[in-house]
Amino acid sequence: MVGVILMTFPTFTSTEELLNLAFMRYNMPRPKNQKELSRFVNERLNPIRFRVLNFLKTWVDSYWSDFASLKSAQEKVLALAREAKQDSLLLNRTADQLEKLMNKKVCSCSCNSRSRVCARANSV
Repeated sequence: MVGVILMTFPTFTSTEELLNLAFMRYNMPRPKNQKELSRFVNERLNPIRFRVLNFLKTWVDSYWSDFASLKSAQEKVLALAREAKQDSLLLNRTADQLEKLMNKKVCSCSCNSRSRVCARANSV
């Protein structure tokens, strides 16, 4: 299903819009009732965030061309990965994989050799 969405979305929306929708899903509103918050986080929020991060990993890995010329999209994905690493230990590994993948793609796109730019991108 994810592959179909990623292959066809350019016919009905832009990279920025799909990315914004993914971010909206990741940052879904929390319940106002504090009694329900813990259950909501464990049963709804964390699984949804995990799926969004995996969706972004697949997108970046399989369709890098959607991001290659959009510096703002690259920065948004990196920022989300860093935020996810700090927000939840459950999401830490997946967010770290996304961050490393983004840095690798950005580096391979902007550098032909191992320059200081690549080393800096990989050390962040």
